[in-house]
Amino acid sequence: MKYIAAYILATLGGNKSPSVEEIKRILSSVGVEGDNASIEAVISGLKGEEVDGIVAADSARLASLGLLNTFSQEELIVIRDEEIERAFYRAVRDGDVEAVKEILRGNPGLEINFRTGNGITALHCACSNHHDAVVSILLAHPNIEVNSMDKVGSTPFMQNCRSEKSLGCLRLLLMDSRVDLDRQYYDTYNRPLCKIAASGNLGALKWWLAIGREFVKATIRDAHRQAQYQKKVDVIALIERFEENPEMMRSELRSELGIAG
Repeated sequence: MKYIAAYILATLGGNKSPSVEEIKRILSSVGVEGDNASIEAVISGLKGEEVDGIVAADSARLASLGLLNTFSQEELIVIRDEEIERAFYRAVRDGDVEAVKEILRGNPGLEINFRTGNGITALHCACSNHHDAVVSILLAHPNIEVNSMDKVGSTPFMQNCRSEKSLGCLRLLLMDSRVDLDRQYYDTYNRPLCKIAASGNLGALKWWLAIGREFVKATIRDAHRQAQYQKKVDVIALIERFEENPEMMRSELRSELGIAG
């Protein structure tokens, strides 16, 4: 997975076709010596793949490319060890991809969903710190609970709706069919789509509409009202265009964002 994670990081940086040397530089920055043959295999296996398809892919899809061997597809027996859990949380918080993977490899029974005193999970932590590569690793874990709520009722997805900095993590979560996109938080206007609209997070809104996930029609109307209240002109215009012709707009957005299919 370390080579895939480095490939993803390179493409998220704007390079659609990273070279072996560029991937080795990324690996070197976290103290990992890259193997040319392995890197070339990853580049070859992912050639022509959109990065958003790669990061959203489930374990079975990566396995079909011959690139995934980190996790079993079966749920793992959980063994609690507070010292290891603390080390894992630190690695997640710091975005230390290699440490995260090493801990998971060495401790297959790690309680991946353990919580801090505020109810925050490793997935909450990775998302709030904008560590896309760590989020992709956690989402591939067979025991991960993607809709865990912290003490104030916020899920990892809800936590990231307001910030453009979190767009990479939001894309990962939006394209994961297990994630509840319409979880209500206190009241109607604190649903994720309303939070996106109110914050003016146009990038997240485009991805939400492009993915084509089901959502209650009332939700998008509520989002429109929130955008009007906050005077988010670009968000208002996009929602209105989408409501006029959802299929055409979804097709346009998928083309703009490079989403296949």
